Amino acid sequence: MENVNAANAPRDEVLALNIPPGYAVDRRHIEIMTRPNTDFWQKTWYGHSAASGHAVLFRLRHDEAVSVMLHFTPEQCFQQAGLMLYQDERHWVKFGLEMEADHRVKLGVTLTRDGHSDWNCQEIATPMEMARHLRIGLGRGAWRFFHRSIGPFGEPMRIAPAFAATDQPLFAGVFAASPGETGCKAVFTHLEFE
Repeated sequence: MENVNAANAPRDEVLALNIPPGYAVDRRHIEIMTRPNTDFWQKTWYGHSAASGHAVLFRLRHDEAVSVMLHFTPEQCFQQAGLMLYQDERHWVKFGLEMEADHRVKLGVTLTRDGHSDWNCQEIATPMEMARHLRIGLGRGAWRFFHRSIGPFGEPMRIAPAFAATDQPLFAGVFAASPGETGCKAVFTHLEFE
């Protein structure tokens, strides 16, 4: 991870995984322009490992929730963006939108523990140009993943055990990746830590 210069960011220290070719960070929004051929995945099913996606991250307390409004218009299969929790290359979570091979957009959670990713998803009925509010909360040793387009958050999409508490810091923020031949743009607003 590298330090990023960002005046008026939501928190003092701003870090990046694979600094994107274009980005902007301030208290009100974060914008990421991705490189092509970028992704986050570890081993399971597909057999490959990728840690080349882009993320802008902030230190998180282990009992803190994080939420953001994602504005994202995927144009190519597998382009993705959303929230990320990151401890190290073998322990991270991504929660966001991704365009699938059938050009439908799915909401998914990828949980990577001990260097292996698992993924679950659900199709969402929204237009390609969309805004989605995402939230990851922590309680009773588990993460809960919520989403909404408007209105209050409903039931969690997924509940998963949190990483074991260690001396290693946990970071939270936003990510974007473009596994295909063209990059994409994701805009994030209302990033909040509670």
